[in-house]
Amino acid sequence: MRSGTMETQQGSNATISRVHVGAINHVRIAGVIDETFPLTSSSPDLGGLIIVDLGRVERISSFGVRRWSEFASKLPPGGISLYVVNAPPVMVDQFNMVEGFAGMARVLSVLAPYTCRACGEDRLRLVDLQAEAAIIAEGRAPEHSCPVCTGKLELADQPSEFFDYVKRQQFGTVDPVVMRYLRATTPSAPFSLTTPLKIVQDDITYITLASQLKGSLNVRRLASGLEGRVAFDFAHVIQVEPEAVSKLEQMLATAAQGAKVVLCRVPPPVLNALARFTQLLTAQLGTLWLPCECRNCGHEHHERALASEYLARLRAKASPERECPICGGSARLPSIPQLVPLLSRSPLVKRPLEDIEALEPRALSQYLFGSSNVDPSTHKGSGSDISNSISATTLQVIRRLGQGGMAEVFLAKQVGVKGFEKFVVMKKILPQFAENAEFVDMLFAEARANARLTHPNVVQTFDVGMNDGVAYLLMEYVRGPNLKKLMNELRRKGLALPLEHALRIVAETAAGLHYAHSYVDPAGVPHPVVHRDVSPHNILISLDGAIKLSDFGIAKVQGEENTEAGVLKGKISYHYCVRGPKGEQGGQLGCARGAAGCWSGGRWGTEAARWQSPEP
Repeated sequence: MRSGTMETQQGSNATISRVHVGAINHVRIAGVIDETFPLTSSSPDLGGLIIVDLGRVERISSFGVRRWSEFASKLPPGGISLYVVNAPPVMVDQFNMVEGFAGMARVLSVLAPYTCRACGEDRLRLVDLQAEAAIIAEGRAPEHSCPVCTGKLELADQPSEFFDYVKRQQFGTVDPVVMRYLRATTPSAPFSLTTPLKIVQDDITYITLASQLKGSLNVRRLASGLEGRVAFDFAHVIQVEPEAVSKLEQMLATAAQGAKVVLCRVPPPVLNALARFTQLLTAQLGTLWLPCECRNCGHEHHERALASEYLARLRAKASPERECPICGGSARLPSIPQLVPLLSRSPLVKRPLEDIEALEPRALSQYLFGSSNVDPSTHKGSGSDISNSISATTLQVIRRLGQGGMAEVFLAKQVGVKGFEKFVVMKKILPQFAENAEFVDMLFAEARANARLTHPNVVQTFDVGMNDGVAYLLMEYVRGPNLKKLMNELRRKGLALPLEHALRIVAETAAGLHYAHSYVDPAGVPHPVVHRDVSPHNILISLDGAIKLSDFGIAKVQGEENTEAGVLKGKISYHYCVRGPKGEQGGQLGCARGAAGCWSGGRWGTEAARWQSPEP
C-alpha cells in the first residue's frame, strides 16, 4: 500500500480501513469481530509501527476471540511493534478475562463506560492509560464531567475490575513517533509546528503553515515564484498575532499573482484574521477546520467542513454533524453566524478537492519523519533489509523486541545462499544517540568485550556494523524471558520460584561470570571482564532451559579505562550488590570486584526465590 493512502477492506462482518503514513500503519476496525475477521499475523502490508484502532468495534464473538488472539500473537512480517488504541468495553472485557488476548500489543487507550446519575444517561469516555496510570494504580477511575449537566460522571463498573489488565500490562517505552502521530491525528489540543512544511507533487504545491503566525512571517520565502495550484493548510495554526494579519494578506496576494490558490482546513483564529483583510480575498476558501465534541465519548477534536456547504447550513440555521473519529458517535459542528459576511464575500470552492486532500497524510509524514518529497513506495526492496556484500547474507528485521536507555533491540534473521537462515538479535543504538560518540563507543565496547567470550552461559556476539549511519551489533537470540519478567509474573500470581530452580539460575549465572572474570585469550594473556550490571533484566532464561548472561554494555575489561571518576554505571541496586553489605568495592579487577559480581548474581537468585528485589 502506498504511503499516505487509505483503503477499505470488506467482505466480513468487520470493516477494516487502513492509512499508511511513512512507517505508521494505522488500522481501524469497525463492526463485529467473528470467524470472518480477515486480519492474521501473516497479513500483507502490515509492517512497520502498527496502530490498531478498536473504537468502533460493536461486538466480538467466541470465534472472534480466537481470530483476534491469532492476529495479535505475533507481529506480521516486517512489523516493528503493535499498539491498540480506543479499546471499547467489549474488547476490554476480553483483555481482562482471556489470557494472551493482547498478544504482542500494548494497549494505550480505552473507551470506559461512565454514567450520569442526574441525567440518567450512559456515556463513553476516552482514557489515556499512560497519562492516567497513577490514578488507575490506586484503584480509582479518572474523573469526567457530564456534557449536559456538568455533573460528575461515575464509572459504570468497578475500577479494579475494568482496569485489571491495564494494571498488569508492561508498557515499556512507546515509540515516540507513535505518540507524535496519535497527538497529531486525534488531538485534544493542537500540536506545535514550529516551521512551515512544503510538498511539491505534479502541479500542486502544498504548504503547511506553522502553529503561530507572527509579524515576522516571511512572505518572500512562502509565496514568491509559486505557479500551478497552491494549497495553504492552516490546520495547525492556533494563533495569529495582530502584526501578522497584514503579512498574511500580502502572502496570499503574492501567491495569487502566478498561481491558483486555495485555503485548506482554516480554523477560527485564521478566519478572524481573514475578516480583517483590507481587500477582498484573492484566494479560494476551500475547507474550514472547526472544533467539535462527540456527544457519545466526549472527545474534543477538529473536523473538516467544505466552506460552501457550511455557509448553506448557516443560512438554513442547521448544524452539520460529523462522525467521531474515536467511537463513531455523533459530533456536531458549532454554528458560528459571525462567519456569514466573510464567507458570503469570499470565493468558495464548490466541491471537495480530493487530489489536494490526498496530500494531507504526506504532510503528516513529513512532520513525523522529515522530508517526504520522495514517495517511500518507489524504493525497491525493504527498508528493514541490511545487505552484507562480503558474506552474501541479508539481515531481515522481523520485529522489535524492546528498548533500553541507549539502544533498541530487534529480532532479525540472517538469510544467505542455499537456504541458509539464522535468527539473531540486532541491538541498534537509538537515533537520538547515533551521533553521540560516547554512546557509540559504549556499544562497540560491548561488542569487544562480548566477542572474546564463548561460554554456554554467556550470550554470544557475532558481528558489528553500521546501517544508515547508525551503529548496531548482532547477538545470539535467546528465546525466552529474562529473570525480571519471570519474577514479576511470579509476584503477580503470588508464587515463589522453586528453590532448586533458583539455585540453578545462580549456579549457571556464576559460571558465566567466573568464565568472564578469569578469561585468558589464545595467546595466554589474561583479559578479565567484569560485567558491572548483574541484574534480573540481564539474566535470560531460554525455553529450552539454558541460562545466559547478557548485556556487557558497561562491562570493564582490564586495560581499558572508560569510566570517569564519580560516574556510576549500572543500576543503583546493582551497585549495592557489588559494593557488598559493608560498602566495600574491592580493588583488583579480577579478584574482589569479580567476586562481588558473583555475589550480586547470588543475591538476585536468592531474591528470585522470594520474588522481591533486594533493598539496601
